[in-house]
Amino acid sequence: RGGAKKPPLEALERIWRKGASSQLFVGGRSSGAQLHYHVAAVNVNIWGNKQWVLTPPWHAGSSALSGPGWAEMHSSDMPQGFPLRCTQRPGDVLILPPSWGHATLNDGFSLGFS
Repeated sequence: RGGAKKPPLEALERIWRKGASSQLFVGGRSSGAQLHYHVAAVNVNIWGNKQWVLTPPWHAGSSALSGPGWAEMHSSDMPQGFPLRCTQRPGDVLILPPSWGHATLNDGFSLGFS
């Protein structure tokens, strides 16, 4: 967040010009992504609130459980302070390091891109 009024579009444009792929995310209430991991990503939220659950690479994995369900089941297996949780609001940019496990849950209609 850092007090920015809008996403750093110029920085994102430079990244995409280098050949990075992009995705558009549209979801309704209680939709989201199950726990997974991949290369580094920049996620920009345009509309709605999105809940994130984040795990460090040494605890990353994949699961058929929803993010909150997985976090509740495995929190005791994690080091103190993990998994990380945050709420991404409109205009927020989340920079996801490579191989970090993550799951999302939309509080309502949500629109964003990475």
